[in-house]
Formats: sequence, C-alpha cells, structure tokens
Amino acid sequence: FLVVDDEELVREVTVMMIEDAGGAALTARDGIEAVSTFKANHQKLAVVLMDFSMPNLNGFQAFEQMQEINSAVPVVLVSGLKITPEAESARATGRLGFLNKPFKQDDVLNVILRALERKK
Repeated sequence: FLVVDDEELVREVTVMMIEDAGGAALTARDGIEAVSTFKANHQKLAVVLMDFSMPNLNGFQAFEQMQEINSAVPVVLVSGLKITPEAESARATGRLGFLNKPFKQDDVLNVILRALERKK
C-alpha cells in the first residue's frame, strides 16, 4: 500500500490501521513524492490511498501521473472536501475510489477491499 497525505498524523494513523489488519505501507508527504514513490514501487503496490488536497500536486493530478505509469494499481482519493468534477468523473467510471474524512479503520479496510475488487 502507499499512503499519501501532507498531514503526518493522518499518514501515521492510516498506516497503523493498515498494519493492524496485516498490511504494510509506504508513505509520501505530497503529490510529487507520491508519484516518485509510486514509480519506484508500482509493481508491488496493491492500492494507493491519497489525500486530495496537498501541496505541489493535488491528489487528482498525482493520480493522473500514476495512471500513465501503471493504470492497474487502484487509487483511492481521501478528502473532507468536495472533489473536482474531473475527479468525480474518474470516480464515476470506476477508475478512482473515494473515501471521506474523517474515517474509521472499517472505512479504510472497506474502501481497500472495494478497490481490490475493481482491480480484478
């Protein structure tokens, strides 16, 4: 898994939720770092959980670059805000998942399971 959020506490809590369920996660602090980490590790990533509102590249911009590298890895945008029409369009086609903040561990695990089902 790759967990991307510019807020350290959110990254740490999300990683703990994934690890408590038996997974392992890499992290990134912004969109540029996310794309770089994705590029180096995309063959072994199951799902990307990525904040929508971040500096340098927002989550949707990073998602678009990740799609060019490997479109088979599911991406879930996480936000407490309304997402852009472009992101909503990608979500509607099933290319992109969405998780509202604030979230609980069950929410994270359920969105991961749905993303993995889309991958099949």
